[in-house]
Amino acid sequence: MADQPVNKRRRLTGYLLYVTVTGAAILAIELLGSRVMAPYYGTTIIIWTALIAITLVALAIGYVVGGLIIDRFPKPQPIHLSVIAAGICVILLQACRHQVLMGTQSMEMHMGAVVSATILFLPSLLLLGMVSPMVIRLNIGSVKRAGRIAGAFYAVSTLGSVIGAVLTGFVLVEYVSTSRLLLGIAAFLIALGGGGLLLNGKKAIAGSAAGVWILAALATGAPRVDAKVVKHHTRSAYGNHQVLDIKQMRYLSTDGVMHTIVRTSDGENIAPYVNCMELLPCLRPNAKTSLQIGLGGGLVPTIFSEHYGITSDIVEIDAAIVPIAKTYFGFESTGDIYIEDGRTHFARSNRKYDFIVLDVFNTDRQPWHLFTREYFDITRQHLNEGGIFAINAFGFDRGLDSKSWHSVVHTVQAVYPEVDAYIATYTSMLPKRSKVNIVIFASESALGEPQLELGRPQVRERLDMYISQQ
Repeated sequence: MADQPVNKRRRLTGYLLYVTVTGAAILAIELLGSRVMAPYYGTTIIIWTALIAITLVALAIGYVVGGLIIDRFPKPQPIHLSVIAAGICVILLQACRHQVLMGTQSMEMHMGAVVSATILFLPSLLLLGMVSPMVIRLNIGSVKRAGRIAGAFYAVSTLGSVIGAVLTGFVLVEYVSTSRLLLGIAAFLIALGGGGLLLNGKKAIAGSAAGVWILAALATGAPRVDAKVVKHHTRSAYGNHQVLDIKQMRYLSTDGVMHTIVRTSDGENIAPYVNCMELLPCLRPNAKTSLQIGLGGGLVPTIFSEHYGITSDIVEIDAAIVPIAKTYFGFESTGDIYIEDGRTHFARSNRKYDFIVLDVFNTDRQPWHLFTREYFDITRQHLNEGGIFAINAFGFDRGLDSKSWHSVVHTVQAVYPEVDAYIATYTSMLPKRSKVNIVIFASESALGEPQLELGRPQVRERLDMYISQQ
């Protein structure tokens, strides 16, 4: 009898660790959800709204279901089985994510994001949400201590969520791929649940759980990538970056979205919007300085330097991008490079430029804090007299779906009196409702007519076509 209080304390400590781990897993899965969905839906507020909403719905359902189950079966086994099932659901998430996300591409974006998040993340999060009410039910010895016990478990679970969020978002995503993180979470959950079953004498079920994990891990292991295709691969806090050589073309891909395209034979740019930016020195032949916000492969500042004698400062938030641009896309710095956000940079700088080029994306979406009237007004204050502010925007060329870039144009017009927009494509005959780059020029002075004879001979025809699509 003397050992009974000791055993109770050990059991309580064990369950507190249990809910800490499951709380960490919940936030880790939610954060990784943005990485899973980014190549297909971007990283906009729409994605985060879908993920947060589905997480809260899953937890709410899990709390109710967990309470009902543990009242009917007041034993530890349902807790361990729920955690094992959650781990298996995470493995299935990893195995099926491409098929699910491709299957929702035809839906309207909001609906597609919600449906994808529901299918991929709700099952595992619901099962993890069941843990807290079940653990609390088994550890309440008397009504007098119910409040303290429940409060302790919810506090520890929340602390675990904080640990999971910080560890995943600040540390792990920089060094471990999303696939391996998901499989690691699954392995940990299955091991945790299997260990609990072993301690409760359920060896057969625990062994089956271990077998499921091994088979699933082998079946969903990361695919081997042809080294001839992937020339470079690195991860940072801002994305999963790859340099790909495919059919005589070299691409810079971030989270599966292509941002820079050149020919491997001579390094010549293929992306139409880059050539469209060459209208800038044709509009301002005496320009000498430029600020490039968002480096990518560094093609615009490279062309400005080599062919137009323009020196470019660079603002790039992701330090991993700079060596990629230098090593694989021939970028050589002619000015200063600032590793910081495009908005905070201007708070620390009083320099003025002939051109400011805004070319920033979160996968295939623009970071909207750099597309506000306030930010555009800041750029105006950092332009020399007659300077031009240029934006590379992205969206549908016509119809209701073109309202996003039209909104950008209207916002720019609220700050700059002279604004022109160009559809940057290699053909004037586009199919209905095509996604294209829209290049926007804005100035306090008249933009005037570009002197196309100043442009590179190989792009003059394209520049003339862009003007016709103005």
